[in-house]
Amino acid sequence: MATPTTPRLGRLAIVAAIVGAVAYSVAVLLVWTPFGPTGSVRYSTEPPVDWLTIRRTAAAVLGTFGLVVLATALVLALVVLVRWAVARRPTRAS
Repeated sequence: MATPTTPRLGRLAIVAAIVGAVAYSVAVLLVWTPFGPTGSVRYSTEPPVDWLTIRRTAAAVLGTFGLVVLATALVLALVVLVRWAVARRPTRAS
C-alpha cells in the first residue's frame, strides 16, 4: 500500500510545477516584450539606468529557477507514480 507521504509528495509536485511554469513564463515575458522609451525624452546629466540589463538578468535568474523547479516537479511526480504502481502490484499470495 502507498505510504502516507505519497499524497503530500503529489501535492508538492503539483505546486512545484505551477511555480516553475509561472517563473519560466515571467522570464519569457521579460525577454520577449518590447522595451524602450515610450514618452518624451528627458535630458539629464545623470547616467541612465540600464533597464535592459536588469531585465535580462532577472529573466536569466527566473528562467533557471523555473527550469530547476519544473525538473524537481517531474522527479517528484515520478516518485509518486512509482510508489502508486508498486502499491497496486499484486502480491505473490494472490
